[in-house]
Amino acid sequence: MADIKTRTTNKKSIKTLNKLALVTEKTKDALTDIKEKESSINDKDSTANEYGSNVIRNVSKQITSKSIDTTKKVIIKKRQKRFSHKKKKLKETKKNVKKGIKTAKEVIKKTERVTKEAIKNSERAAKMIKNATQKTIKVVRYLIKFLIKSIKALITGTKALISAIIAGGWVAVIVILIICLVGLILGSCFGIFFSNDINKNNSIKSVIQEINKELENKIDQEKTNNNTDNYEVDYSNINWKNVISIYVARISNGNSKTEIITLTPDRIQKLKETFWDMHSITSGNNDTGKLIITVNELSIEDMETKYQFNIFQKQQVNELLKKEYESLWVNILYGSSYGNSSMVDVALSQLGNKGGRPYWSWYGFNSRIEWCAVFVSWVANETGYIDTKVPRFTTCHTQGVPWFKERGLWQTRGYTPSPGDIIFFDWQGDGHVDHVGIVEKTENNKIFTIEGNSDDEVKNNSYSINDKCIYGFGTPQYSK
Repeated sequence: MADIKTRTTNKKSIKTLNKLALVTEKTKDALTDIKEKESSINDKDSTANEYGSNVIRNVSKQITSKSIDTTKKVIIKKRQKRFSHKKKKLKETKKNVKKGIKTAKEVIKKTERVTKEAIKNSERAAKMIKNATQKTIKVVRYLIKFLIKSIKALITGTKALISAIIAGGWVAVIVILIICLVGLILGSCFGIFFSNDINKNNSIKSVIQEINKELENKIDQEKTNNNTDNYEVDYSNINWKNVISIYVARISNGNSKTEIITLTPDRIQKLKETFWDMHSITSGNNDTGKLIITVNELSIEDMETKYQFNIFQKQQVNELLKKEYESLWVNILYGSSYGNSSMVDVALSQLGNKGGRPYWSWYGFNSRIEWCAVFVSWVANETGYIDTKVPRFTTCHTQGVPWFKERGLWQTRGYTPSPGDIIFFDWQGDGHVDHVGIVEKTENNKIFTIEGNSDDEVKNNSYSINDKCIYGFGTPQYSK
């Protein structure tokens, strides 16, 4: 069955027809009115012409008037409707604009709040990073010190190290890295710095003491051979850094991966051999008949030539002698130590030395003087503190005490001293300082000291914390 076609009604056309119907209706009403008026005219005595003219004139006027009125009304209505529609749209637009401005203000306000919070969080994060960085530096510094003091425990297990570290997961990464680095160091020529901690019975420190004893015996033999007590020993303090650096280069042949930390009997003999290849003793009488015993020392360059070092051995020696390894040299020469305890360790290593020759000859004297002050100066020089933390001095009253007082580094009797503090004595109680030593420790209100020239020997002594013979203390700021 064929589809029935329907015609779609045009809504706009219907609207137009309605308007025309309205106009037609109005016209019809006008014509009716005209007819009524025409009847009234017929009742009057008028001629045909007058009648016709009047009718046409009146009809025209009325039609014209009503048509204009109707058209005006349609146009006005149409305009009113259009204006109403535009007014509505304008109102909606204003509403949307106001809503948009409000939203924009809220967005700006929210953005400002978020920005302020972001800045605040950034500042807080920056502060946290700064604190974390400072904390990391402190931990690393502590670890380095701890490693030097406890290297043996670190090799057998890291438990002791871990327990000493500040809690925090991020710190563990540093620990692992340091442990790895320590493993590399111990297996290289730099392991020499930790040999004291590994070789308990035959450490570098004990070998140095043996060689020093051999040197003293050879000097005494020269006196015996010349049958005289009128003598003078001419030598500065032995430069053990040079001796050990040359020894390391000999053992490793310039290969930095060579393990040096172990001291076998053969290596101990090699170290002694290196020392005596580098040093010799000569003697002779001067114009006055005094016997001059001289300890001669070859330079680094002379030893490199003597042993025909290759370029890698020379580089190794230069590296070992760099200033940044100063604290490690203190460890190997005098035992594991750091900070102000270095002074204590170096001083303790000299216990039993009689006559003070190494100290007053290092200072520049050709014969014995009262050497308690030069002993303290010598120890400070060995640890790298001379003239910065501890003065170079020969007299206590006019040089040592004023140096500390002028710098505000002075404490009177009754003060509890720390290891490494310098203790001054006034034996007669007359206000004149007579003697000086180094504080080893303070326990139970008792001060333990290491003193040079105590009965012409390096000795341990102890005093009550309020002992009247104590004049006061120099307090070096080792940590600054």
